[in-house]
Amino acid sequence: MLHEVRFKAMGTTIGVSLYSDNPALAQAAIQRTPGIFEEIEQELSRFRADSGLCRLNAAAGQGPQPVSPILAEVCALALEAAADTAGL
Repeated sequence: MLHEVRFKAMGTTIGVSLYSDNPALAQAAIQRTPGIFEEIEQELSRFRADSGLCRLNAAAGQGPQPVSPILAEVCALALEAAADTAGL
């Protein structure tokens, strides 16, 4: 059976489809999806003044700053990509 949800996040409409023979499990998983996007957007948005990313940028030059695990992971991946591509 196909389970679907549509919601607004990151400035667009997002649709998620999940096929599962277990309706209860599928519904539980698909209903968590908008919240997961909200958590990620709250930390990584450059358009939300209160996001973790904007707070980090505002504190530039003020020494080490505490960040969420997701923001730390994204920063580490960005640095790795920059190193792998010689800054491209």
